[in-house]
Amino acid sequence: MFASPACRLFVIMARQGRVAAIFRHDVKNLTRMIRWDLESDSFQPGQWFKGTVFDRFADLSPQGDYLIYYAAKPGRELTPPAWTAVSRPPYFTALAMWPQTRVGAGGGLFDADRAIRLNHRADEMDLAKGFRLRNGMTVLRRAWDGSAGQDMYHERLLRDGWGLSDPAARYNANDKMSPLYEKRSMAGAALLMQTTREAGPPGNRDRADYEVLSADGSVWLRLDRTDWADWDQNGDLLVSQNGCLFRAAAADVGAPQGAAVMRCVADFRDMVFEPVKPPPAAKHWHYEQAP
Repeated sequence: MFASPACRLFVIMARQGRVAAIFRHDVKNLTRMIRWDLESDSFQPGQWFKGTVFDRFADLSPQGDYLIYYAAKPGRELTPPAWTAVSRPPYFTALAMWPQTRVGAGGGLFDADRAIRLNHRADEMDLAKGFRLRNGMTVLRRAWDGSAGQDMYHERLLRDGWGLSDPAARYNANDKMSPLYEKRSMAGAALLMQTTREAGPPGNRDRADYEVLSADGSVWLRLDRTDWADWDQNGDLLVSQNGCLFRAAAADVGAPQGAAVMRCVADFRDMVFEPVKPPPAAKHWHYEQAP
């Protein structure tokens, strides 16, 4: 693994397709979106965004064709200062956009391919002028009250197969430290995760610590201050640290070599900003017949 990170990577995997969207954040407040084909470990670099893209307020549609994300450019003279948008990875070009008058909580969840729950206040549910929804798409407001929408990442984790390691534990968005989450692999190994709130944009500077347990319950690997980790659908362990992505084959999880079995599949540390125009396909919804 590497030290002195030039960037960090946060990954969102589609729950049905073998595809993921990567947010590559660097110290210059630039984020680049990258599409990851999990079958071949091939990558399609996409657009850059100057501003803040909030990791934990984003979600992919079930097959990974669309991304809903929350972005902000606070302090600029133009309006709106923040918005939620739907785009086609790896591009930020908005197909639908919901503006906000202030930076707070936003984003949303894909309940189905054409069903979104928007993480907005009740008075900020209107689609921006000039945008339209995909044919047959529904948008509902995601209910949140005291948590101010900060519990959305918790809900997405539970939906995607994570659970609380202690069934008696309770999630509280105001706690500095999250409860301990656990997710099992196909082979019975376990990935444990706990986040600690640190300074920075909500959910974007949280410290995440992971442990990997072998099927017999023993600690196989400790991954402190890791940007992201999860199980691939084929049982492989996927890890993001210091701008690089690693993969350990399912059969190697628990091997005595420990971290030595982790294979680097991508190194994005040396990327530099370049203007990227979206292709025509990224500017339009798919126009298939609505169900």
